[in-house]
Amino acid sequence: MKLIWLVLGTLLSFTLGAQNAVLHQITRPTSNTIHLGDSLWIYPPSVRIRPLHSSQWLSQDDYVYRGDSILLTIKLPLDSVWIEYRSFPYPVNRYYFLYDSSDHHEPLPPDYSLPGKSGTAQGSSESWSSPGIAYSGSYNRGLSIGSNQSLILNSALNLQLAGDLGDGIRITGAISDNQLPVQAEGNTRQIQEFDRLYIELKKNNSSLIAGDFDLNRPQGYFMNYFKKSQGGRIQHQHMLGQWKIKESASIGISKGKFNRITIPVADGNQGPYRLRGRDGENFIIILAASEKVFLDGVQLVRGDDADYVMDYNLGEIRFTPRRLVTAQMRLIIEFEYTDQNYLRSLITTNVSAERKGLSAYLNYYRENDSKRPSVSSDLDSLDQLALAASGDDPSGALSLRIGRSGSSFRPDRVYYRYVDTVVIRNGVSELIRILRYEEHPDSNALQVVFSELGPGKGEYQLVQSNANGRIYQYVGLAPGTSLPLGSYAPYKILIAPRNQQLMTAGFRITPKNEKGLEMNLETALSYLDKNRLSSLGDTDNLGFAMMAQIRAPIIEKGKWNWQNSASAELNDRQWTSLNPYRNPEFNRDWNIDAQTGYSDRLFRLSSTLGYGAKTRTSFTIQRFNRDQQNSGDRYQLEAGWKDSVQNYTARYDLLQTDWTNQRSKYLRPGIVIARQFFKKWTLAARWEVEKNERFAPVTDSLLASSFSFRTTAASLQYATGDKQNLRMEWKRRTDDAASGKTFSDWSTSDEWTLASAINSTRTGLWDLQLTARHLQFTRPELNDSLGRISFIGQLDHSLSRFRNGLRIKNIYALQSGAEPRTEFVYEERRPGDGDYIYIDFNHDGIRQIQEYVYAPEIDTARYVRIQLFNSTYVQAYQSTWSSILGVDMGRVLADQKNFTTLKKFSFESLLRFISKINEDAPLAARFDPVGFGDQTGRLISYQKSINEQLFFNRANPNYELGLNYLNQASKILLLSGIETRDRRDLNLKTRWSLRSKIDCQATLGIQQDQRLTNSYSQQNYRIASRTSDLSATWRINRDMRTQWGWKWRQSQEQDNLHEKALVHDLYTVSQLSFQRKASLRIEFKYIRIDYSGTSGTAVEYVMLEGLKNGSNYTAECILDYRFTKLISSQFSYSLRKPSGSDAIQTGRASIRANF
Repeated sequence: MKLIWLVLGTLLSFTLGAQNAVLHQITRPTSNTIHLGDSLWIYPPSVRIRPLHSSQWLSQDDYVYRGDSILLTIKLPLDSVWIEYRSFPYPVNRYYFLYDSSDHHEPLPPDYSLPGKSGTAQGSSESWSSPGIAYSGSYNRGLSIGSNQSLILNSALNLQLAGDLGDGIRITGAISDNQLPVQAEGNTRQIQEFDRLYIELKKNNSSLIAGDFDLNRPQGYFMNYFKKSQGGRIQHQHMLGQWKIKESASIGISKGKFNRITIPVADGNQGPYRLRGRDGENFIIILAASEKVFLDGVQLVRGDDADYVMDYNLGEIRFTPRRLVTAQMRLIIEFEYTDQNYLRSLITTNVSAERKGLSAYLNYYRENDSKRPSVSSDLDSLDQLALAASGDDPSGALSLRIGRSGSSFRPDRVYYRYVDTVVIRNGVSELIRILRYEEHPDSNALQVVFSELGPGKGEYQLVQSNANGRIYQYVGLAPGTSLPLGSYAPYKILIAPRNQQLMTAGFRITPKNEKGLEMNLETALSYLDKNRLSSLGDTDNLGFAMMAQIRAPIIEKGKWNWQNSASAELNDRQWTSLNPYRNPEFNRDWNIDAQTGYSDRLFRLSSTLGYGAKTRTSFTIQRFNRDQQNSGDRYQLEAGWKDSVQNYTARYDLLQTDWTNQRSKYLRPGIVIARQFFKKWTLAARWEVEKNERFAPVTDSLLASSFSFRTTAASLQYATGDKQNLRMEWKRRTDDAASGKTFSDWSTSDEWTLASAINSTRTGLWDLQLTARHLQFTRPELNDSLGRISFIGQLDHSLSRFRNGLRIKNIYALQSGAEPRTEFVYEERRPGDGDYIYIDFNHDGIRQIQEYVYAPEIDTARYVRIQLFNSTYVQAYQSTWSSILGVDMGRVLADQKNFTTLKKFSFESLLRFISKINEDAPLAARFDPVGFGDQTGRLISYQKSINEQLFFNRANPNYELGLNYLNQASKILLLSGIETRDRRDLNLKTRWSLRSKIDCQATLGIQQDQRLTNSYSQQNYRIASRTSDLSATWRINRDMRTQWGWKWRQSQEQDNLHEKALVHDLYTVSQLSFQRKASLRIEFKYIRIDYSGTSGTAVEYVMLEGLKNGSNYTAECILDYRFTKLISSQFSYSLRKPSGSDAIQTGRASIRANF
């Protein structure tokens, strides 16, 4: 074989001298046989493989290359692998001939061409081949059945296609379905959606979309929305005389419901902040990429390297170290969230017409909830009566959710029972029945649904518990006031179906012979039925709004230019918009609380005067009338000068209002100055004042909502393009509080920001973002409790030297926020569909969350872990350090002729520390992510990961030595208490080859596994182990190999009952391949265990890895078969026989088609 490759290399040397072999880099799903599918001639020595998220290449002894397939001889725990190889520019299996005998034979005609026959010729190679259409993807279908489970079916589809169907029709489509709906993570600027169906047909100026699509804001002023819909949409464009007509219509199912909320921000808390639904839902799922986040009126950017990240599944937002948030800021978020209560239909229609200088449009929108809930049992007859009686205010409609479990009883749920108790209500003793948690339920137990109504609105409270579910405890009434002391009640908040419609029509005139002239007019009709199940209050469903705007022609004289504009906007009391169409700061600008439910009039006059391109001055007058009795006037003046070196801006903003409930005067002047010098330096200063005086109608005393503050800021910036950037900024804000008729000093805050990016130095690449804030209060008692110093920031450093022989990557970050108390429950599924099993370790018959443990084999797993949402948070200060270090002495000393032995060493280190401490920790501890061991009493949670590997003669085909240290530790804050885990492994591994046919491996190791929980002592342990693993692999030929091995492990519990275990594991693995069409892998293990200790405990389960004392057997057989180049299948059988238990057998089969 070596001779053949030598000859081929000689013959191809001239070609390869001008053009090197092509390097291919691909990813493939992990399986025993990986098909490359390359039609070119692959150079076998160039084939390399590694796990997808690892930089360590597999040893050549871990896989065998045959034809265009790779046969793995080891198990990889990951889903995908990264493969690199080079190929010669010559196709494989191409036939060359000088004489074609078929030219001298009469071919037989096909059946369909014979008289009386009809039909079509078969496809070329695959039945789904279609000329003119490019497609790619895959389809998987699998089944599983066993002695411990019923039949389970699984499927996955991923298809992308694009092409021409003929007659000018083009098709574009994407179909993805993986059974489990998955949302993208909200930590990037661009979101890639999963489980999406999208097919689009286009011809000329027409298009048809079927499946999932997005609907955006149409032309106009009042109608504003962003919707994700599932259905159909058609668009058409044509000419009608001189008019250009655009038409579109859609019908489908709306995926989400809109809400806009204002979230109060806390000092020193970067998040998470919980988003809530429009109808008071506390725990919602946000539709990916549907949110808009405004901070002080400025829209932020999503991403780890930007302003914020979203957890769409938890409905939470966190701000990154690049964006400091404080209690003085205004946070407004608009978003769409899923709503499973009712099926919601969505219909839209848009028509527009354009010709020279004139355009007109008509838009219609209808979103309608079904009167029947998505789940018929969600609303019974009493619930419907309650909603029918609530009218347009269904928020107070509650439904009692207490019932006997009966036939729906499940032992993994939480149940209650009634008990009698005496309470004092208004000074009178009263005997009532309350609910109490039932530890040993049966089918007569009560199944109860609790809802969070808010503090002081319920008589129950969520309590700490180990139960597999939430436990609510009766806390009663306050002795003096008889008001509830809790936040929860055994009721469900009923949500009514809605019907909302909006129609807008308008036109715009822009004469081309008049520069700057523009006239707009738009009218709108709205319809909102807040409760389709009730006819009460339907008289106010219809509303009206109108907007008119005119911009006068630009008057020019020399370098001077002048333009004026005027606009008017009005709406009646019944007017309701879809989404807010005004700017997010509109309410604050006018000192109002809401924008709906009033008859409003808004008039605006504006004049802008400019001189050339550098100077511009504008003056705006606005008048706002509400209900024809309240009025407000706003005056804005702004002037600015800007050129290539300097920028000066001054503004004056005054608001005077006279509302029914208050009078106000709101003054906002400001100055911004920026000057560039030395070409690369920019010095800027800013001064702003906001003074909002709010008075009661009949007094001169300031209301508590009045505020006043002054901001002074200065910055210095240095920029040289992409190589070096530096920005230093200081900002001081002084706040005053209302005190009688005037303001008095309240607080002062100083912020310092340092941002730097250095991209080309001998020390590597540097990126620094650091912000420090010092908040002080005038009153000493407030300063002691609320005054604080906070830091957020991030430092990134990376370095590569000696041809990548030295690699360094460090990330250090500081953060402050709220740490949620994690809460889990375990739900039962079909065997094989879960990840956990249940074992009653303390034999008390009560299901506790600590008794659900990872299943040793997937066949026995029948429970899944689900994270619950709660409103319990703890203030935390977080510091993080991540480090990657790689040293390859062979590359570092590549230019040295000596140091032969030293060149064989290489080292890799991966470190990650995350420490979260409470407010009682000293200031220095907030900067230390590593020394959390000294802050035991103040430590909330931490994560530690250390993985260090030292190699000698790495990847050498003859022998290799490796020393590995792994430490994984964590502490998490659960609702039931604190849980700490710590596992340490130290392993010495060696490998050597004998006569190129036999590979021997030996591994020696020591381990320590520790777990500590303060709520379940039966799972506290510290297990020390010694291990060894000896194995030999015999490569019989290119298509066959076998491995024999023996593992030995001695374990002992160190802290409590000192259980001991001695484990002997004899195993064999054989792998065969058959002419690149099939591969077979057979594995068998005999495990002998000698265990001394109490059986049925958590220690036994962990120490024996789910097996039992005595003789245990496991076996697995996997057959991969490829029918064609595009269709492959896999069949597997597994056997698990613990000592003293019945054997668990499972069979699986799957087929995969690649398009």
